[in-house]
Amino acid sequence: RLEELINNNTKMIILNYPNNPTGKILDDNAMQRIMDLAKDYGLYVLSDEVYSDYSFNGFKSILEYGYDKSIMISSFSKGHAMTGFRVGYGISNKNIISKMSTIQAVALTSVAEPMQYSALAAIGDDSLNENVKIMRRRLGFVCDRLKKMSMSFVAPDGALYVYPQLREEMDDDIVLINKLLDLGVAIAPGSGFGESYKRFIRISACQTEEVLEKGLEVLSSAL
Repeated sequence: RLEELINNNTKMIILNYPNNPTGKILDDNAMQRIMDLAKDYGLYVLSDEVYSDYSFNGFKSILEYGYDKSIMISSFSKGHAMTGFRVGYGISNKNIISKMSTIQAVALTSVAEPMQYSALAAIGDDSLNENVKIMRRRLGFVCDRLKKMSMSFVAPDGALYVYPQLREEMDDDIVLINKLLDLGVAIAPGSGFGESYKRFIRISACQTEEVLEKGLEVLSSAL
């Protein structure tokens, strides 16, 4: 189906895996087909891999496919819990990076120097492995509770959240979101990712199990 969407105006395929909001990862066969399509049509492939540090099921970076028009972008925000530092980066061939740098130079002044030093310190820091273990445990905790609540969802392959579907009679996620806010619980509406997803919500697992338990109890009562 992807090939049917390619026309003379198509310049780039953009990927986001582990996906936000589902946490799913494309398998190697699907990725290879996408890369073959990109090569056949001479397209760039931009891969947002910001959640790749939290991959549990066989994630393979776009850089491993050896295509010279690939661009991988990521950030220190997720894996190193440095969200407010706003430090990101891109990896591609020298020619593409040179062009990206030219655009970046006139679009942004710079990342603040203390933030850059913090990012340098984070490289190679072994706390990342511990963060991944914690997140995997918390996601498992949330998934177990959602099963007990009989909510429909697909277990994520990575990332920081679960994306359950609401019951058929609940066709407006914003009503539920506002109800939960009044009860002291904040979750993301599925419709924030497109009008077709009004029967979904995104639950972040970035809190302790104790806090998650309380929030899920409130969600259960609100449903």
